[in-house]
Amino acid sequence: MKTKKPETLTFERMTELFYNDSAGQSEKVLLGKEMSIIFDVGVGVRRVLQEGMLLQMLDYRCGFIRRGWVRAKINLVEYTIGIGTLAFLTPGSIVEPLEYSADFALEGMAVSAELVHLSLNNHLPRIFNGHKTDGRMRVSEETCDIVDRMLRLLFDVSHKARHDNQVVLNLVAAYLNFFDQQFAEGTEMSVGRNANERFLFERFIYLVNNYSGREHHLDFYAGKMCITVRYLSTMIRKASGVTAKEWLDRALVTQAKVMLSYSSRNVAQIADELNFPNASFFCKYFKRLAGCTPQQYRAAR
Repeated sequence: MKTKKPETLTFERMTELFYNDSAGQSEKVLLGKEMSIIFDVGVGVRRVLQEGMLLQMLDYRCGFIRRGWVRAKINLVEYTIGIGTLAFLTPGSIVEPLEYSADFALEGMAVSAELVHLSLNNHLPRIFNGHKTDGRMRVSEETCDIVDRMLRLLFDVSHKARHDNQVVLNLVAAYLNFFDQQFAEGTEMSVGRNANERFLFERFIYLVNNYSGREHHLDFYAGKMCITVRYLSTMIRKASGVTAKEWLDRALVTQAKVMLSYSSRNVAQIADELNFPNASFFCKYFKRLAGCTPQQYRAAR
């Protein structure tokens, strides 16, 4: 049974993992309190593997694999990701690197939730509005080159002693929206056909991500949004093709799976922490949605 506890990858911890006084490092890494840009994430991955770390993200991350490949567990699912792959992670994602090629290199940006909302004027792109926790997609070499140039422009502007903060925000927004465009074109991500549907969906998912561990009933979320449960259910189904209750169940079961996989809490403790009336009720709920009991799920990890 795995009981390794995830370590929160703060911007301060990133500094420890990626900063190196050796030659040329300042040209590959920009580390700040709200945003970091790194042109060779392989350096940090090697240290993570050496220390056997399990990382939980607090921020948004977007990047692409420039060379080689990496095998990792991302939100409990194992992937092998190779050259030319765009990838993103949202806050709360858990990553466990397992293996990588000798030439592995990934470049990308980590940006705080506050800066994302500020740069996008609180209107998150579809890939960041909560209906997906992570994503990967193979793209052309030309697309990778565009992402690289956008990232380097942002890096250069941010490095200037006197840069215009609004310029940086605009470049962050352009980078994030470009990622969203690529995933929207390459996958089925139809969420809301009009502004009102998308706004309600994004607001609902935001609330679910923040409260699902304690609040299991739709009337709580409808109340927060000042609408009826019936209207909420209708609009979420219309916007996403999935019922509001299904979104809530998905979020709750995902939290339970993370706790079963990466903590030593017993089932009763998890049930209590997730605000179930008792362990028996939690076990029945989990089995109905996951297809196995919590104990069986934990034993299989």
